[in-house]
Amino acid sequence: MSGVRFEQRGRIAELRLDNPAKMNALTVEMLGALSTHLERIERDPAIAAVMLTAEGDRAFCTGADINGWG
Repeated sequence: MSGVRFEQRGRIAELRLDNPAKMNALTVEMLGALSTHLERIERDPAIAAVMLTAEGDRAFCTGADINGWG
């Protein structure tokens, strides 16, 4: 399963790319989820910082999942 997970710890929001099988390559759905989470964060005055992280240990993000954009 691929996606973007959101977690809030105090005033810090963490967005975690979760597509390690494809080295966190971004799918159309993941970009939509990022947009949705960022809109939520922007509206929340309690959030002071955003941390972008990723699952896996091979790569942070290899760019777009070109198979998903065809």
